[in-house]
Amino acid sequence: MGGAFSAFGRIGCACYCPPVPFLRAPLSGTDPSRACASFHNRPSPPNAHDYCTSLMKSLSCEKVWVFASVILFAFGYGYIAHAFNLFPKPYIERALNQATAISTAVRDLPPNSDPVAYNRSGARTPLPDRRQPGLTAVSSNWQDLDWKPAVRLLDVKGNVIHQWITSPIKIFPSLYGSFGKLRRFPPPFGFHLYPNGDLLVNAHDVGLARLDACGTVRWRLFQPDTHHSGSPGRNGSFWLPGGRIEKISFPGLEGFKVDHDLIVRVSKRGEVTQKISLLDILHKNDLQDRIFRTNSGGLSDGDLTHLNDVERLPGSLASEYPGFEAGDLLLSLREIHSVLVLDPDTRNVKWIESDSFIRQHDPDFIGNGWIGVFDNHWDGTLRGRALGGSRVVAVHPQLDSTRVLFPTPLSDTLYSITAGRWQQLTNGNMLLTESRAGRVAEFTKSGRLVWEWIHAPHHSLVSEVYGAERVDATKAQVEKWNCSNDTNPANSSSSEKE
Repeated sequence: MGGAFSAFGRIGCACYCPPVPFLRAPLSGTDPSRACASFHNRPSPPNAHDYCTSLMKSLSCEKVWVFASVILFAFGYGYIAHAFNLFPKPYIERALNQATAISTAVRDLPPNSDPVAYNRSGARTPLPDRRQPGLTAVSSNWQDLDWKPAVRLLDVKGNVIHQWITSPIKIFPSLYGSFGKLRRFPPPFGFHLYPNGDLLVNAHDVGLARLDACGTVRWRLFQPDTHHSGSPGRNGSFWLPGGRIEKISFPGLEGFKVDHDLIVRVSKRGEVTQKISLLDILHKNDLQDRIFRTNSGGLSDGDLTHLNDVERLPGSLASEYPGFEAGDLLLSLREIHSVLVLDPDTRNVKWIESDSFIRQHDPDFIGNGWIGVFDNHWDGTLRGRALGGSRVVAVHPQLDSTRVLFPTPLSDTLYSITAGRWQQLTNGNMLLTESRAGRVAEFTKSGRLVWEWIHAPHHSLVSEVYGAERVDATKAQVEKWNCSNDTNPANSSSSEKE
């Protein structure tokens, strides 16, 4: 076959050279090989830049036509192979089918998910008599909702009693063009359930909205700098973290582009009424050294403080915290491993603790002068093997005392690299959210497991649980929620800070 290709190349050269526009010499009666040689020896005119010229200068006519013949042969065989199911058609089809299956599987993977941590799923109740009554609100992405985010109320068996779809596309439909066809939004890290079934949701980095019991939007606040968890203030207001990415001018940080965390207050009608700069607070109280002493990312990622919770001291507990007043704010600053109490009016920091936690979340006033904190106890491993997992740590500002509430000698360990929540229940139990394992678990004070619920795995992954809390409600009470209720819970007027 090589000889045939060679002969075909010589004939093709003779036939191909004449059409070249700058080749003027007649070829009749001329040996084809000499004509091609003449073509190669002929100087190119100044503007001769077409493909034939460049190709002829680098390759002989024989090679060009051999190459073209191979292409024609391959095309012809490919057509025949496809028509008669010859090699390599079956292998190509198998590869394409596998690629399609992989692509479909990837699209079907749960968003905001992690590798399976437990070999079980669903709800179980090892100690039913010790469980705190009520439903459990869980914020996550859900497979049966096509992985849309939602807050669901689960009963003791894990059955869905009620739900609110919290997709930003649903809550902020005018922004659909900005979101495009994205559907994999994270669930709200922060939410607050009102007695009438209304739900305040903080769509991370999108905005804040209040939904009625049926999920209809009462009001929405497009505020793309709100994030994480907050708490109710006076007169229906709400405190929560906010922020903006911008260049700052603080000493030593001039010109750096950072996540500038803010403490934001929103009115019961969804209007921003106050913003407090966290960097201003640190500098005013001579605490800016915390940024450089303990920040794990430094200035490279711009996440200097990572405010992840704002908790207001209610008037009902204020007398149990000497030195603090109703309306003071409890803040969690993850990147500098610090929890502090702030007077939002004077901007004075009344107390700060930076040595008891590592990348903590969810500080709460739990009474008798104690503050409880979900200490992620981050150690860089996948399941907390270096430091023993996440903890719940209680600190007493007045006594300068610290104690570990969880784990205990009777409990197993749990671990959440990021996120994580905890709730002190009225019967003394603790409800812990092991976010990155997709798990919510209730423990006694001694550490015995009372109840747990774990997301069902999907392709060896579990969807993260961004938040969970026990709600003092029954299925019968939930069924009586009226979507048309237009109540805005507001505290009575008092001298407390909002």
